[in-house]
Amino acid sequence: MQSGPVVHSEGSTESRRYEALLEMADLMVRHHTLPELYHEMAVGLRKVADFQFLNFSLYHPENKAMHLHFLEGEPATGFPKELPVWESATGW
Repeated sequence: MQSGPVVHSEGSTESRRYEALLEMADLMVRHHTLPELYHEMAVGLRKVADFQFLNFSLYHPENKAMHLHFLEGEPATGFPKELPVWESATGW
């Protein structure tokens, strides 16, 4: 049985994921505008994940809806920019 911390090789997938997570946390405290933050998040996430588009949802309590912000790429045409909370996975 191994004792002590687990050491990851420099290029391991798990190590890269942890680095990306730390980078995302750092980005959130350094950026003051959402578009700038979203772009930087997409750049960082591309290091560990392949995606065609990426979105981030914010809850708007005044109309009880999730507003979708597309970080990178373009979703299929006709994709809504806002969904009622009960129709959104992020709203559940």
